[in-house]
Amino acid sequence: MKILQIHNLYRQAGGEDVVAEQEAKLLMENGHQVDRWIRDNKKELKSPLARLRLPFTTHFSSRSLQMARQRLRKGRHDLMHVHNFFPLFTPSIFRAARQMGVPSVMTLHNYRLIHPNGQLYTDGEIDERSVGGSAWRCVPDGVYRGSILQTAVVARMIEYHRKQGTWDHVPSLFITLTRFAREKLAEGGLPADRMVVKPNFIEDPGQDYADTRVKSESESVVLSGRFLFVGRISEEKGVEDLIRAWISQGIHEELRIAGDGPEKERLQSLSDGTSNIRWLGRLDRDEVRREMAMATALVLPSRWYEGFPMTLVEAFSVGCPAIVTGIGSQAEIVIHEQNGFHVTPGDDAGLAYAVRRMAGEHSLVRRFSENARAVYRTRYTPEVNYRLMMEIHQQAVEMEKRLAGDGQ
Repeated sequence: MKILQIHNLYRQAGGEDVVAEQEAKLLMENGHQVDRWIRDNKKELKSPLARLRLPFTTHFSSRSLQMARQRLRKGRHDLMHVHNFFPLFTPSIFRAARQMGVPSVMTLHNYRLIHPNGQLYTDGEIDERSVGGSAWRCVPDGVYRGSILQTAVVARMIEYHRKQGTWDHVPSLFITLTRFAREKLAEGGLPADRMVVKPNFIEDPGQDYADTRVKSESESVVLSGRFLFVGRISEEKGVEDLIRAWISQGIHEELRIAGDGPEKERLQSLSDGTSNIRWLGRLDRDEVRREMAMATALVLPSRWYEGFPMTLVEAFSVGCPAIVTGIGSQAEIVIHEQNGFHVTPGDDAGLAYAVRRMAGEHSLVRRFSENARAVYRTRYTPEVNYRLMMEIHQQAVEMEKRLAGDGQ
């Protein structure tokens, strides 16, 4: 197939960028042609004039429509796959694909189509006001980048396409990363019958990492009593809950925190004088894998509905189980008492209980480790993902024929 991949880069790089690049590489390695059409906010929104125009074009851009038509006409693509259209491409590109008779797929990496900040999280709490109601309800709180004006621009985009019924007609298919996301987006008005689930993937680091976790009891690293957090040090990640639980519950096991973010300095000061909490800073990928391979478990106490936390898949790939809050996608990826534990957000005692069980029950951790590695190999390898991708692309072709035949 010849595929046009479309992606809008934000000012700050994120996981969506990595996934788009990984998928393009995987397709090319399997003999497909991938034409990557990338637009970059940092480059295209430099001038005040460009930023001034944005509020009037975020919901629909005639220029993007014409550019997409030209690109599709010239490239003779078999499929258009969109990872992010916000804010430069706009949903107009899907109209272009329909006009040119090209099936289209969009991966929903977040909740942008039903909530202005894309996270369903505001001021320390889950925020579903715009799921069953209007996105305009979020505007007074400035949920997008702390700005009432910018939130209004995104709310307008959401409500414009709800009113127009855009998502009832295009794209041919949506991809969600988890069943939870599919259900939540359907609650927000997206068509459940055109959403399919395909998780992200990572390259297999190899069995050697996992083997070190299941040696004889006298040698196994699962006896280390070392617990690991990897991620952005920010409010929604629940790092403060993690530190508070470690201190208030008198947890003696070592907690290692890898990452950086806006809350790091403040939270690091909370743990001053606590000898078993160690801040590792930002680590490269190999260093993260080594930490995961040597940890009893990864701990991810998120307060929000994570989109698809790649740290969980990375941990599973080296046989490291996880303790997570039992909400959103993390509750779907981590199966309670099979490859980790679920805890309630903000429950210090519950988190301490899970940590102590893992620290004290070596056979349980060994079983969780084996299950984690097995789940990775079954669900999250490039090979598995490629098969799913091909099935979805074929479904998109068939769905486009139906939608076009119905005149949508």
